Amino acid sequence: MRRRLFQSLQKRIPINWESALRPVEVNRFRWGGCRVQFTIQSVSKLILLAVALEDAGFEAVFSKVGMEPSGDQFNSIYRLELVNPHPLNPMVNAGAIAVSSCITGQSVDDRFQKVRRMAARCLGVASVACSEKVFCCETKIGHRNQALAQMMKDKGVIDGAPEEHLAVYYHACSMLTDCHLLSYFGAVLANGGRTPQAEQEILPPQTARLLRVLMASCGLYNRAGEFAFQVGIPAKSGSVGGIMAAVLG
Repeated sequence: MRRRLFQSLQKRIPINWESALRPVEVNRFRWGGCRVQFTIQSVSKLILLAVALEDAGFEAVFSKVGMEPSGDQFNSIYRLELVNPHPLNPMVNAGAIAVSSCITGQSVDDRFQKVRRMAARCLGVASVACSEKVFCCETKIGHRNQALAQMMKDKGVIDGAPEEHLAVYYHACSMLTDCHLLSYFGAVLANGGRTPQAEQEILPPQTARLLRVLMASCGLYNRAGEFAFQVGIPAKSGSVGGIMAAVLG
């Protein structure tokens, strides 16, 4: 019966989509070029938050960033300037930069290596590559992100050098993935933080739950409400077009 359900779903997905579906307890299903690599972009915000919670703890992280939907675009400056210097949630760019400031290490590379190791665990691989070309591009043209970081520094929301926090964030966005690997991450979240066959804990259950909740309320920015109504699945989008979703259980 389950296989018939997935076969029915397959007929509804356009053939030119790269897609992968990984149920918690059965084999995965794949469509199109699901092994075509792309940069993870904003899906990495979930990974950054998981590392920050592991490093600094819940209270420290959420003293810098809130949990409320913003209703704004991913890189909005408006609320930081006129409403609240603390980003409304970790899924907007300002929130992810603030979260990155909670990741500790002797250098930017030390901090990013923590993110890479967490990403490898969440994606079910030995290591994760990073596109240096994309990283350099993000660094060169990310003027609005620089403004967000400097504004939060000015307001006392983040400590340390804004450029270093941005470098951690940009490196995270530049990590390479594909639909096949993102389906593994979705299955981890769907399985309460454990691997799809529940053999190993990847994330604490409370972290997995928090990530799912934030995906449901904030994962698609100013379209989160519409997506919740139309689709009803917790999901996180990235600017290159990748979407990772997870249904509990």
